[in-house]
Amino acid sequence: MKIKLTSWFFPVRKEQLLLVMMRTLIFLCCATVFSFTPANLISQNSKVRIAEDKVLTVDEVFDLIKKQTEYRFFYEEGLFKDYPKVAVKKGVISTNTLLNKSLSITDFNIVVTQDNAILIKERKKDDFKYQRAVTGKVVDKS
Repeated sequence: MKIKLTSWFFPVRKEQLLLVMMRTLIFLCCATVFSFTPANLISQNSKVRIAEDKVLTVDEVFDLIKKQTEYRFFYEEGLFKDYPKVAVKKGVISTNTLLNKSLSITDFNIVVTQDNAILIKERKKDDFKYQRAVTGKVVDKS
């Protein structure tokens, strides 16, 4: 018994049917894979809206970010006491750009945890480890 695919209900050839089935299968596989993204990702594309041009301290920048995003900051009190102020312009800026602009002068250890907490520590001089190759010729004991 032979089944005929060309009828009034389904007027296509076998090759066209296979092509449509393959495209549909690929589309469904891609839709399934892309729907499995985790919901608790740290948003690196979060934006902060600045209402007017201002000059802010680093603490005020952190407060601005905390109000508009889900980030929380943990750092030692007084860490940014003598730190220069940051000039921000009116508009929308990404959170990463604003943080880099605020903390660009000195080195800090910045750790972002999975629950959107940002830990900031001052990097001590002991944290810098340098390696240097020493070459030469030993000529005596001293």
